[in-house]
Amino acid sequence: MDWDACFIDRAPALAAYAHVAEPLRLCRRWPDLPFLQSMCDERGIMNARGVPLRLVSERSDKAYEARIYADAEMHVRQGLWHDLFNLLAWLAFPETKAALNARHCERGDADPPTLHPPRVSRSRVRDALTLLDENGAIVASSDAGLLDLVRAFEWKQLFWHQRARLLRSMQVFTIGHGLAEKALAPYIGLCAHSVLLAVPADFDCLTRAQQVTAIDALAARLVRRGDSFVTPQALAPLPVLGMPGWWPDNAHESFYDNVAYFRTGRRAQTERTSSESCIRKRNRT
Repeated sequence: MDWDACFIDRAPALAAYAHVAEPLRLCRRWPDLPFLQSMCDERGIMNARGVPLRLVSERSDKAYEARIYADAEMHVRQGLWHDLFNLLAWLAFPETKAALNARHCERGDADPPTLHPPRVSRSRVRDALTLLDENGAIVASSDAGLLDLVRAFEWKQLFWHQRARLLRSMQVFTIGHGLAEKALAPYIGLCAHSVLLAVPADFDCLTRAQQVTAIDALAARLVRRGDSFVTPQALAPLPVLGMPGWWPDNAHESFYDNVAYFRTGRRAQTERTSSESCIRKRNRT
């Protein structure tokens, strides 16, 4: 996709990056590394060890995560949306990104510092951290009942029947840079791996930039906990195009009848399979 200085306006899923991406509106072509570095420097972006982050174009023998943690060097490929959104994620969620990086590198099974590319095998913890980093979203709500609907996979109830309640009390913040890239050309099937956060009622009165800062602090605190994200299942699936305004067709109730996209939860699937099995057994007797 060619450079678009107004790319941040193309999808509601990118709203969390709007305040940090503002300087990019001045670019008539893909921003070069010095320009992106100036954006980092202006916001004082540092790794978990408190060293200012330096953007580099050269590859290294060190693994990607290890290089950020040990040397505060982040490899950025110019002209790629994936790498640009990764940088924007660092700018918008600096505490969470640094915590994710540190958590990767503190694991005993993390890639050795000189290993590049990373080995294939990795732990379930690192799988979960990678999913959050690449495809993650933060679901923040001052209404605990809405978070319960996400956990229960009650999508039509959440997105349609409780629509006014959702618009008033629940927001989704895209943190995964891969998810952000996909949001430029969304498709039915697009799903995030989400972290559910309860926030106070006055959260909804904050500006978007203030909300992102608050979410960053809360999410970083959660990532730093050693008992969090121990498996990918710790992240809640979220069919993001169900969010009001995120897909044109979701203005119609029938959109939420697409069970191939709005799937039931594992527990519901298990119960249904068990019930169907019992019925078949009764029919055979």
